[in-house]
Amino acid sequence: MADSAFLDDDCRDRIMLILEAAAFARNSAGFFLWTQGALQTLLPHEILICCMRAGPGRPGFQRWFSSSRYYKQEHFEATTDLKTGIVEPLLREWKGDPRPRLLLVGRMSAEEEGQLERLELRNLIAHGVRGWEPDSGGFFLFGRTTLDDSPRTRFLVELLVPQIHVTFSRVLAEESWGEDAAPLQETPVTPREVEILHWIKEGKRTGDIAQHLGLSPFTVRNHVKNILRKLDSRSRSQAVARAISLGILLHSPQH
Repeated sequence: MADSAFLDDDCRDRIMLILEAAAFARNSAGFFLWTQGALQTLLPHEILICCMRAGPGRPGFQRWFSSSRYYKQEHFEATTDLKTGIVEPLLREWKGDPRPRLLLVGRMSAEEEGQLERLELRNLIAHGVRGWEPDSGGFFLFGRTTLDDSPRTRFLVELLVPQIHVTFSRVLAEESWGEDAAPLQETPVTPREVEILHWIKEGKRTGDIAQHLGLSPFTVRNHVKNILRKLDSRSRSQAVARAISLGILLHSPQH
């Protein structure tokens, strides 16, 4: 059976939306919003670690993006430590066999599971893109994913990681040129806020959203205030329009 047979029409539509939305990621904040919006529809994760290599003798570059309140700078430093971290061993394995690495609960050793738990990564998928020079390209780790170990998952990872690499490379280039550069927000849009944005897009009011999500109206109003601030918007409709332009709103929530 061809790998493409694992993808239905809805999945293919989402891939196209992901590719279109990637064009709007012009800086780190936009890249994060793209990964937490459009990309989440097929590659759900809470933590993304991007490792870029320019070639032999050239310094590498690593950055992390997270919607999890548990993952902090110290976890990132431990994850990427050259001697004791997990990035270098995974990268070496991948170089020898360039297929996605899936470290999922119940599918790895107790030692690996304990290490990922300490690093606040839990389920982890890692995959990369080779550059045209030796030791160049990108390597990406997706922590706290909800994907399973299936041929469909592996195929999606192999399809989407090259686009992530291209998008992140463009962001780094544009920020280094000083164009459209903007610092990553310390409190970016969270998955819950994205969910609320979906309901706002559907025309739901505060009370309706609270009922759907099992929250109090006060909590929903606080989320809306945070959304307006983070998306630099004066109204709900403006926030929805900006979220669409950034690729956050691409499909409706489950009713």
